[in-house]
Amino acid sequence: LLGLEAYTPEQIAEARKLSPALHRYLEFKIPLEDPHQQRHEAWARCVLATYFQTATSEAVCTYWSQTADEILQRAWNECGLDRCEAVLFALGKQGAQELNLSSDIDLMLVAEGKDLMNVEKGLRRFREKLHLAGDYGFCFRLDFDLRPGGKMGPVITTPSQFQDYYWSQGETWERLA
Repeated sequence: LLGLEAYTPEQIAEARKLSPALHRYLEFKIPLEDPHQQRHEAWARCVLATYFQTATSEAVCTYWSQTADEILQRAWNECGLDRCEAVLFALGKQGAQELNLSSDIDLMLVAEGKDLMNVEKGLRRFREKLHLAGDYGFCFRLDFDLRPGGKMGPVITTPSQFQDYYWSQGETWERLA
C-alpha cells in the first residue's frame, strides 16, 4: 500500500477536508512506542488509498488486517502474554484477513495451567492498551463474545472447553469462524 509520502500535499489537503477523522489522525503527535501511532498511520494510508483508488478494496483490507496482526502481537508481548501458556485466536474478518476500517476484532483466548492468574492480568492490560479510549481514541474495538458459551462463558477458555464446545455443541457457523 502506498505510503503517506506518495500523495501530494494537495491530495492530502483534499482528503483532510472530506474526512475529519483523517485530519485529526494526521495532527496527532503520538510517541512511536504507542500502538495508536502505527494504527493511525495505517488507517490514514488505507483512507488515502481508498479515496484516490491507488489500491483495491482487497488490498486495503489485507493491509489493515496485517497491521492489526502486528499491533495485536506487539501488545500481546508487551503485556507478558507471550510468556504464558495461552493462545489468541482471531476469528471473523480478522481471522480471514478481511478486516475493514470500521470492523471490530473478534478474538478468543485459550489457556490453562498454573498461569491463569497471569493470563487474566495480562489480558486486562491487553484490553486496556488496545480497546479503551485514551488521548488518541481507541486502537481497536475488541470483541471476545464469540467464545464458547458466548457472553455467558468464561473469557478465558481452556483447551478442553474449547474442544468439547466445538466438537459437540458449536453451530456450523461457529466452527467456520
